[in-house]
Amino acid sequence: MSGTRGEDTRRPIQIVIEPRSIWTAAGIVIGLLLLWIVVTRGLTVLILLFIGIIVAEGLRPLVAWLAAHHIPRPIAVLVIVAVTLALLAFLLWLLLAPLVSQATQLAVHLPQYLTRLQTELDHLARGFASHSQIQAVSKQARSRALGALNGLVGVAIHTPLYLVGLLFEGLTLLFIVFFWLTAIDGLRDFALGLVAGHHRDTAAAILDELQESLGGYARGVGVNMLIAGVVAGGGLELLGVPYAVLLGVVAGLVQMIPIVGTYISAAAGIGVALLSLGPLKAAEVWIFFVVVQEVQGGVILPLVMNRIISLNPLTVLVATLLGGAILGVAGAVIAVPVAVIVRILLLSLGVPALQGTPPRPPRLGSESSSAAEHKGAENDQTQE
Repeated sequence: MSGTRGEDTRRPIQIVIEPRSIWTAAGIVIGLLLLWIVVTRGLTVLILLFIGIIVAEGLRPLVAWLAAHHIPRPIAVLVIVAVTLALLAFLLWLLLAPLVSQATQLAVHLPQYLTRLQTELDHLARGFASHSQIQAVSKQARSRALGALNGLVGVAIHTPLYLVGLLFEGLTLLFIVFFWLTAIDGLRDFALGLVAGHHRDTAAAILDELQESLGGYARGVGVNMLIAGVVAGGGLELLGVPYAVLLGVVAGLVQMIPIVGTYISAAAGIGVALLSLGPLKAAEVWIFFVVVQEVQGGVILPLVMNRIISLNPLTVLVATLLGGAILGVAGAVIAVPVAVIVRILLLSLGVPALQGTPPRPPRLGSESSSAAEHKGAENDQTQE
């Protein structure tokens, strides 16, 4: 009887879904779908936009300095862009002729280098003819080396086209830098307006730290690229290695990929020395790049990675490898800035949320350039 009474008093469970919930779920699904379409179809544009923002943040202190000397912001940004274009045009005029000449020579002589390498590998394989496993490893290494070097032929032939493509992308990057630096105040105010009033100061501090860290990283990488390119090109020229200008430009460009870029430039220099001048010259180039790596690892890397963005070299290496595995070269280039953003957001928002505490304002060592700039603008408005 008790079971029957319990069944009689049991009420049916009713699930009510309001139309508002349905529309909200549909909006979320449509938004995610649109985001997926934008990311998949416009990924190259988004990466270029992100790199442009990083470069713009690196130039922000210079824009703030010009603005502090009563130069309107659009004119200050225009002056910086014009000077940058003039420097790029000068470098292009200075390096284009030797670059094209050396790339053409490399394309002409590369088949001879391949033939010489194949002959040496054949001698090595015959020397190990009695050891089948060693011979198999030698053949496999030979096929991989020849495949990689054959791919370099196409790269060397199309180097001028690559340079033209880089030139157009560089111009696009400058436009992004210009519009970002001239419109960032409005975008910042709009973003902060979306945050609740009691969290607005924390959000502003987080934006300041993001701008400071990304700008410092951009400036550090730029200096590193310039130093690495000049040192590598000059050192290889002194060592008598052919295509020194081309290898110096490559050494500078690959510094956009932290840590790994140095090894790429070293491998290129050692490979060219080995194929063109023999093992002894390759050993000299290897010693040269070992010294360069010690200087970069002991001075530049700690200055940029540890002091500016507070990332240890292991984190930088893992982020670079993951970015390269996911998006290729572009992923390796933007991996560290993305890691910087993730770190700041985790420490400012994620960790306090897990601990049940309010979001903490980031601790900047000094007042950021953006914060000082905003305060200066507010003071100017007050005086007016």
